[in-house]
Amino acid sequence: MINAILAIFGILVVIFMLSGCSFKYFDPQWYKFLDLVEKESGFYIYDKDLFQEYNKKGVKNILSNGYDVKYNTDETIRQLDSRLTEYKRFEVYYIDSNGKEHIISYIKGFTYTHYGLWLKGDEGRGFYWETKETIDREATSKNKFYMEEKNNDK
Repeated sequence: MINAILAIFGILVVIFMLSGCSFKYFDPQWYKFLDLVEKESGFYIYDKDLFQEYNKKGVKNILSNGYDVKYNTDETIRQLDSRLTEYKRFEVYYIDSNGKEHIISYIKGFTYTHYGLWLKGDEGRGFYWETKETIDREATSKNKFYMEEKNNDK
């Protein structure tokens, strides 16, 4: 019985040490983060045609509907759990003749903050201990979600 407990404890210590002295792999929020990244992060596209046109035009700011492309680079951040946040950034939209904003697309992503003990640095800068790390997974997501409803007003 004691040997089994010591074996389980030994396995947990090895996992802890190999993960950079972090409890990330023991944390349910880490697995929730991975699930959210896989299922919900990526591009949210309200108008597929205008999105493709915007991506092809590059520097030009006028769409085929005659309106200027606008960008909102501010992030909207929402705290989901103690270490898990959701954000929406780089919104692309246009303003019609009535002054109403219509979203073309935006990027949705998630960040996970975990704590551990990592040795960082190099010979020139010097070595130091890092205790907090934030992982951002929107950039690695290739998901594209096409929103069916035309209610893309802000």
